Amino acid sequence: MTTPIGMPSHLADWGATRHTLADVLPSILAGLGVSIERQAPLIPVTPSRRAVVVLVDGLGDRLLRRRAGHAPFLRGSLGQSATLSCGFPSTTATSMASFGVGELAGTHGMVGFEMYDPERDVVFNGLSWDNGPDPRRWQPLPTTFEVAEADGVAVDPGRPRLLRWVGPHDRGAAGWCIPRRSHPG
Repeated sequence: MTTPIGMPSHLADWGATRHTLADVLPSILAGLGVSIERQAPLIPVTPSRRAVVVLVDGLGDRLLRRRAGHAPFLRGSLGQSATLSCGFPSTTATSMASFGVGELAGTHGMVGFEMYDPERDVVFNGLSWDNGPDPRRWQPLPTTFEVAEADGVAVDPGRPRLLRWVGPHDRGAAGWCIPRRSHPG
């Protein structure tokens, strides 16, 4: 791999050697038997009929280790777990889209907390979607759960009503759903 000018060599192959939030749901769905087509490698998971994924926004590895006394259940798995990266930029709007779509920001287009829509010459908020464009125009990729549904896995929203936002969450964090029943295969 050729290192881009000005980029430290240890960062040049970062994406090829680390898993991110974008790898979680495609890997889980592959473990459920859903056919996943992507270039990035999947996280090895044991094939299963059911899976539960809990995402705690803001609870990173460093914070968990620093405050492990407050999370005894999670503390118990620290020695046997791997650390994921959130991707870049590390903002909730971008991370939730990466998690839900199974791709990084450069692919899904949710590139920050606030983004510029050149067609309308406005800046909009990536979480509230205030002043935002049509989410299907902005982020046209299928979510991981749309892929799952197309493969026969029924999904239900697994989020509190408070988080049933509009906008990008229809196109990105629609990944905040859980399989209602196991894959028929």
